[in-house]
Parts: sequence; structure tokens; C-alpha cells
Amino acid sequence: MKRFLLFIYIVPLWCFGQNYISDTTSIDYNAYHVAWSRTAKYPVKVYWRLTSANVFCMTPIPRANRFTADPDQDTEPGLLESYAGSSYDRGHNFSARDAACLDQQSYDECWYDRNITPQTPALNRGAWLQLEKYCRYLVQQHDELFIECGSIGRQGTIGNAGVWIPESCWKVIYHSNGAPEAYLIPNDDEVDDFWAYTIDLNKLEDITGLDL
Repeated sequence: MKRFLLFIYIVPLWCFGQNYISDTTSIDYNAYHVAWSRTAKYPVKVYWRLTSANVFCMTPIPRANRFTADPDQDTEPGLLESYAGSSYDRGHNFSARDAACLDQQSYDECWYDRNITPQTPALNRGAWLQLEKYCRYLVQQHDELFIECGSIGRQGTIGNAGVWIPESCWKVIYHSNGAPEAYLIPNDDEVDDFWAYTIDLNKLEDITGLDL
């Protein structure tokens, strides 16, 4: 099974793309990988491997909201500032909690601007958070996961940087036996529990234009 996870893990991000977002930059961080859209100014795709070692330890790093620009990437003027007063949360793709038992650099990198997407509070603090907790429950039950997630669409922009507000956010969970679970969740104020948004993986690929 480790071979299966490794095979997916090393597929280069630049080979993926949505028709309306073709200018992605591939960024490798310690614990996760990003395909960042210079047009949408959100991640088209983020992926990482999740095990119990990521999230269960005696002294997890305390959560601290420390959003910052990635110092190694080209500056996006006003990117983080665009969220101020917008009513949208800075939604993590790679969860801060998924890095709480890793090294400090890995944890700090999860707060980079290349890892966030405008999400409604109902999504970020509701269904998306539930789904993150579900993944951690699975690894607590001795599963090992390969996780992919991202955003699609545009329903407007925020801030002077023109950050796209996605129409939906998606996540695919590959279990240690290779079985996938796929979710496509609307980015609105009426979002329900995450399990209401399961979707066939092939259909999700058709919708996103991604090879998942």
C-alpha cells in the first residue's frame, strides 16, 4: 500500500489544470504540495499524506493564527489583506492541525498564503472542519490517508488583489487500501454536514478537469 501512496504523491502538479486556470505554479513544502493559480490566487490543488504521526503526539504545537506570505514566492500585493472585511474566512487547504506534531517549519508553512482559499464561515467552520476531523479520526483508527483538495469556479472576487471566491471546494481521501472518498462542497452560507456532499470520483474529475 505504501507503493500506491508514493506513486500518487510524486505525480507532478503541473500536469493538472482546469481550462480556465492554466497558469499554475507548483510549490513543494515540507509536508504538503500546492498547485497555485496566479489568476485565481487560490490553490487549484493541494495534496499530502496523513498518518497518526502527523496529529497524535504528547506535545502538539499550539495553534496560533500566523498567516503570512511565503517568503520564497513572488510577492502578491495585497493578497492576505484582501480577506480583511470581506466576510470570507482564510480557509486552510492543508490543515494546521495536520501539522501539529511535525517540525516547526512544517507547521509554519501551513500558514502561508499559498495554502488558503476564501471560504464562507459556514463552510470553513462547518463542513470543511468536520471533514478534517473525520480524516484525523480515520488515522486514529490505524488508517493512512493520501489527501487531495482544492477549489473550483469563481463567484466574484475579494480585495484589491482580486482573489477569486470559489464556487465549491473539493476533497478526495484515499484510504490505505486504495479506496477513495470524494466530496464536492458548495462555498455558501447554506452548506450542510460534509457527508451530504459525497460524489463519484469520476464525476468529480469531470467537473474539476483534474486527474485525481
